[in-house]
Amino acid sequence: METVVADPAEQIRVWLPQVLVRVHLADPQLAADLGQRWAAGATEACLIAPDLDRFIWQLALTHPASAAELLRRMVESPDDDARNRAGKLVALLSVRGIDLPAFDNPPALARALGDPASRKGVADFLAQLVDELPDGPASRDGAPRVPDRRLLIQLLSDDDPEVRDVAATFARYMNQSLDTYSSLIGEAATSKAFQEHPAHLLHALHSRTSERPATVLDVCKQWIDHHHEGAGDIRTAYYVVDLVLALYTQSPPGSPERIRCLDILDRLIEAGAAN
Repeated sequence: METVVADPAEQIRVWLPQVLVRVHLADPQLAADLGQRWAAGATEACLIAPDLDRFIWQLALTHPASAAELLRRMVESPDDDARNRAGKLVALLSVRGIDLPAFDNPPALARALGDPASRKGVADFLAQLVDELPDGPASRDGAPRVPDRRLLIQLLSDDDPEVRDVAATFARYMNQSLDTYSSLIGEAATSKAFQEHPAHLLHALHSRTSERPATVLDVCKQWIDHHHEGAGDIRTAYYVVDLVLALYTQSPPGSPERIRCLDILDRLIEAGAAN
């Protein structure tokens, strides 16, 4: 490993983080020392080395200063891929409540949110970790260190379309009762991401056949509001029609929910989606 650290060929040195991940399991101090020497000579290409993000995660738990330096370089890298991977790692560290030194002003999450490539990485991991996100404040002491579902909602209407698209995938990772996502689902239905990519959320709701919370009607209404003109030619219309019919069936006769269902069904029929 000493030879690899000092090897003049970048295509050799780039593989060291994969080895250091395994070394860290047996000897964290040795891995940290070798990692620090490797980082001193690391080029921009090394910042997208295989398993570097896993190694930084390990260092964050045992040698946070070394982890912070490597992560700082990734966040500031001119390479989009490096910054995207940094954003994912920042999101994971933030959700798990792990603060790193040298990221206090501004904190790591704030830095990552300031760039589209790293913000896309943040959105990706917040979507995957949606079950771990609280509904509470998205900030601590005025700084956006600890992300919550409101930050995910914000990213659903981000200025960057790729960020919005990735954030919308949160629907795939909802593993708890839909009632626990009531606020998130309602806000997501009004987002830019839902207007552009409604299939993520509609498919997730449609697949939960045993759950049909009233919030689903809000989602269906938002869909028809934005897609009324071409509803008859949109494949996602199938999900909307099926969801509304299921909600109509489960609602008591004369109830406000059933009346709303009929209103939405009328609009779907007018738009040709019911066919």
